[in-house]
Amino acid sequence: DLPNDRFYGVQRALADLTGTLPELERLHDEYDARVAALRERHTDRWPTLEWLVLDEIAGDEVVGLVNLTDDGPANRVLTDLGAPLAPAAARYADDESVARSGYAEISKELVTGLEADVVFVAPPYTDLVSDPATPISPDLLELLGATTAARTGRIRPVGLAWTNTNVASLMTVLDDLERFLGADPDAFLAGDR
Repeated sequence: DLPNDRFYGVQRALADLTGTLPELERLHDEYDARVAALRERHTDRWPTLEWLVLDEIAGDEVVGLVNLTDDGPANRVLTDLGAPLAPAAARYADDESVARSGYAEISKELVTGLEADVVFVAPPYTDLVSDPATPISPDLLELLGATTAARTGRIRPVGLAWTNTNVASLMTVLDDLERFLGADPDAFLAGDR
C-alpha cells in the first residue's frame, strides 16, 4: 500500500469510483511480492547502489533530475529495494518546490558533478512517444562521460514509465531493473564509489 503518496492516492480514489479497487489492490500486492523477492535475492547489495534518474529535455540547456521524492516510481521502487538516492541528487530534494514536484531542472554543465553508481536516463518525452527505443543523446552521454556510472558502464536508458506515476510504472521499473540485472547482477549492483 502507498498511503502517503498523493498520485497513487488519486489512482486509488479513481479505482474506488470505477469499481476496480480489487484489481488495483491485486497490482499493489503483486508489486510488494516482486520487490520482496528481488530485495531478498540481493539483500546485501542494494544498500550500496547509489542511483539517480535524469529526464532529457529536448532542445534545452537543462535536464530534469527526477524521482527525488517518493512520488516518483523509480524512487519508490529503488527505495523499497533498499538502494539510496545518490547524495548528488538528494541535495536537490531539500528545495521546497522540488519537494512538492519531485523534479529539479539543472543546467547541463552541472551534469558532470552528478555522481552515482548507476544513472537511469529517460530520453526526451516527445522522442520516446514516437520511438520508445530512442537512445540517450550523445551530448548527455558526453557530459556524463567522467562520472562513475559512465566509467563502470552503468548508464541505462529508460522509458516513459520511469517519469510517470502509477502502479503500471512501478511494474515497468521492476521489469527494467530485472533486465538490467540480467546474467551478471554483481556487475550491475557493485557500489564503486
